[in-house]
Amino acid sequence: MNGQARCWLLRCTLGTLVFGCSDATSPGTAGPFVIAAGNAQKDTIGATLTGALIVRVRPLARDTSPLTVTFTALTDSGPQGLQYSALVTTLTANAPSASVSVSADAQREAAVQVILGPNAGSAKIAIRLNGYPNQDTATFTVLPGAVASLSVSPRDTAVYVGGTVTYRGATLDREGNPRTDQVSFNPMSPFTGQTFGRSSVIASAAGLTDTVFVSVVPQGTLAASDGSHILEFSLDGSHVRSIASVTGASDLSWSPSGTQVAYVDYGGGSLFVTDTLGNVHVGAVGGDDYIETPQYAPDGSWLYYTYVTNGDIPQVWRVRPTDSSTAAEFVTSVGAMQPSPSPDGTRLAMLIGINNALVVYDTASGTTTNTGASNALTPVWMPGGASIAYVGPASIPSFAFIPGQSDAGSGPINVVTASGSTNRVISANGTTYASRIAWSGDGQWIVAHNTTTNRLDLINVSGSLTLPLGYTTGWTSPAWKPISGASGSRVGAQRRHR
Repeated sequence: MNGQARCWLLRCTLGTLVFGCSDATSPGTAGPFVIAAGNAQKDTIGATLTGALIVRVRPLARDTSPLTVTFTALTDSGPQGLQYSALVTTLTANAPSASVSVSADAQREAAVQVILGPNAGSAKIAIRLNGYPNQDTATFTVLPGAVASLSVSPRDTAVYVGGTVTYRGATLDREGNPRTDQVSFNPMSPFTGQTFGRSSVIASAAGLTDTVFVSVVPQGTLAASDGSHILEFSLDGSHVRSIASVTGASDLSWSPSGTQVAYVDYGGGSLFVTDTLGNVHVGAVGGDDYIETPQYAPDGSWLYYTYVTNGDIPQVWRVRPTDSSTAAEFVTSVGAMQPSPSPDGTRLAMLIGINNALVVYDTASGTTTNTGASNALTPVWMPGGASIAYVGPASIPSFAFIPGQSDAGSGPINVVTASGSTNRVISANGTTYASRIAWSGDGQWIVAHNTTTNRLDLINVSGSLTLPLGYTTGWTSPAWKPISGASGSRVGAQRRHR
């Protein structure tokens, strides 16, 4: 090799040694600086990196003084949202910020200390020599911090007998970044429903434990209001869909065929009927007067409801649910309210008098039988049976009559025979429910809105079992879809909590 070749090789080798770390240009172009040290370090969230990030400025054709290098942290997304991926500060000051400019020293070097951000993943610092368009990026690996919590989902769900729930768990650091610790479940995941009841599942990882819950529930379909939609859903939390968008809805009632839902709107207190495709029509107009507690006759031919006059005087009326042009009919004397037709259609359970006495009204003879229950709210006749469920003795605020809000009162749930021979509380001691309740088609369960937990509960009529539906937070005014209408497709359905 001749002397000229040896000299060229030496220059190239030295150039590689000095400038080979990172180059602020595209390949083949000499940039204004290189990252000389501190790139590609690794540490946990919030850590101050042990090595400084150092940039060395190349000799430049238009070398000016001072040479100023700007370091700017880039942002990224994580559990805490969009955050700076790191912060930087000069070596002589402890003042971390998203961007700092540093003058190069006599060795043409500028350095900063890097503090990693809260999001695990990559942290990036953009570097630019002032006066030059070229820039480079230093990249660091951000690891999750020490374990701080254990996250498990679903936290409270429901499943049918024979159905399964698959639990997911992860340990998290203090900023919510997931770690890789193994999470175990007892009983093991997936959980399989064996018999109606309430179960707990314990998750364990890295010395932490958490308890989640599952209700094993009967088969069924409900409707409920979330304030802006009437929702239809299966009891295990699947097939949730919106039947209709509403400005507010309460007092939901399924038609016996399962093809319609009657409801009252919060604002005007009018009665509406929607089919399961969201086609809505007005059943009866409230206006200055208002309507509440609609319930279908057992054959679906009439909708019975409470009509409250402008003077707060309640009356029982009825209207044809499929023909809004048909005039409503007055049924009973002034002072009666909240009617519920008997399974054979010959009687109405309803409330009368200032003490809300629960009576059974014979529609043919006009006679009434007092059940002995008082201070009651929203009686509902048991399907195919001789018993009536109601809320009471009720805690009724002074504003009990609010348009479209018959569930302003609350209390325990009772079941009384139509003759009044027996009357018993079936809800758990000390638990109160909003007054809009509904029976299952087989007469074994009642669904109601728990006023303490703000979710729906299933209460077994035997009084021995209460099954919370943990996915129903904020849903009110439940209605149980009749078994005869339980089948059919559910367009646009989606599963929850699986």
